Amino acid sequence: MNTPTAVASDDVHLAAADTYNNRVLIWNSLPSSMNHPPDVVVGQTSFTSKSFPGHIPAASSLRGPGGVWIQGGKLFIADTQNDRVLIYNSIPTANGAGPTQHDDI
Repeated sequence: MNTPTAVASDDVHLAAADTYNNRVLIWNSLPSSMNHPPDVVVGQTSFTSKSFPGHIPAASSLRGPGGVWIQGGKLFIADTQNDRVLIYNSIPTANGAGPTQHDDI
């Protein structure tokens, strides 16, 4: 991780904003040990990609996510450097998943 800035949990999932890698990491269950790898990454297409979106973001890209929240089965991401909030109506299960909606600030 490169500058993790926020974590959220619903007592089942765990999500962490990995800010300088432009991604959010998701564990489908709370890790039971150190260095337990995440199950899903959003903002990137894979765990090894490190793309940096340009000035016009794609729906599924992230640029410096600074906050993450899980509530009511939904995932909310503050996509700080893109000035928007991404909302997933369910916790993503596939790498690079796009949001259900986004609200530009």
